[in-house]
Amino acid sequence: MSDKNTIDGKIFDFAYELAMRDATMRTAFTGTTIYALLGKRNPSTKCDATFEQKENASRAKNAVWRYIEGIRTNKGYKDKDEHDAIFLRTAKKVIDAFKEYRDGGSSFTFGNAQKLINMTAKYIALGFYMDDCREKFQYCHCPMDGIMVEKVITLLEGREDIRETFGLEKRGWKGVLRDTAWSKIEKAEEGYDRFQLIVDSLRGDESVLEVLGAQRPVSRLEFDFCVWGSDEDEG
Repeated sequence: MSDKNTIDGKIFDFAYELAMRDATMRTAFTGTTIYALLGKRNPSTKCDATFEQKENASRAKNAVWRYIEGIRTNKGYKDKDEHDAIFLRTAKKVIDAFKEYRDGGSSFTFGNAQKLINMTAKYIALGFYMDDCREKFQYCHCPMDGIMVEKVITLLEGREDIRETFGLEKRGWKGVLRDTAWSKIEKAEEGYDRFQLIVDSLRGDESVLEVLGAQRPVSRLEFDFCVWGSDEDEG
């Protein structure tokens, strides 16, 4: 990983910590404290992170750093398949790093990992995003959380043509999309892949782009920027 004293390292640290808070906020993960996940001293208890906690935190953070470096260097990943394969490997490394942290039924799931990775990419994109940088982020995913699921549901209302593609044409289709909380998803196949494909259908639809006020087709990550925060929702 880059030296923490370089500007690249400091910007990544800032983005990663914000993303970790997003990935574990409220009851999304209760297996341990965010300070243990970050390998930092807990200001409330005045306790330093243990050696093991620091090691686990470093493993997860380095995995996400390498994923982000794949975006930042040259023109990013060569195609969607390469990106998605590395994304899934990164998620697995993060999950493995935190597998010992459990609290009853709470473990660091794929849902937590995808939000950590995707939100880190989102915050990094904010740091230097311009039109000439779009290509680097073109394969990044749309972070999945409760707000984005509801935004997607709103955009799907009245769009039987898109819903039918995903078997969502019948009554109760909204409940299908809300069925599994994002933080409880254990595998990409449990709703996450479908969510990204629905985003693909929406972001490529001219009428949806008009509603979003987008002047051109958008990537999955740009879709998140366009849709999230369009009202007063949080979290």
